[in-house]
Amino acid sequence: MGEKPAAMTDAEASTTARERERGTRGAGAKGAGTASRTRSVAFVGLTIALMSVSAWVSVPLGPVPFTLQTFVMVFALLALAPKECLAAIAGYLILGGVGLPLFSSMRGGLGVLAGPTGGFLWGFFFNSTNICKRFFHFAQTNLYVPLCISVS
Repeated sequence: MGEKPAAMTDAEASTTARERERGTRGAGAKGAGTASRTRSVAFVGLTIALMSVSAWVSVPLGPVPFTLQTFVMVFALLALAPKECLAAIAGYLILGGVGLPLFSSMRGGLGVLAGPTGGFLWGFFFNSTNICKRFFHFAQTNLYVPLCISVS
């Protein structure tokens, strides 16, 4: 890389090299944690947006329409950390419960969460909690079988 200045000790040179690799020069450990937290919040927000858009793609089959939400839930379980996944699903349910039209057929509110489709929406959260508790201590590749079973 480069020679260290004569006034710099070995410890200072290694710290500077680590900061250069991480891109946290001058920010220290606090900056690295903030970047990680910002990234998590961005992933959770994008997952909520994906859940919302996938709910709008629906095929009405009686009182409970078929939507692409199930596939986005599996994607969230595979792509996000357990806490991020549960935060995304909880955020989706909270935003929809407040009244934003995030659920199928552009509906929202507490009436949807208490209606015939509410069991499916609550089931997303409770089943994701169950999967996170039971299967996330295994390798990530071992999740494919339980998740494929839950989708089918």
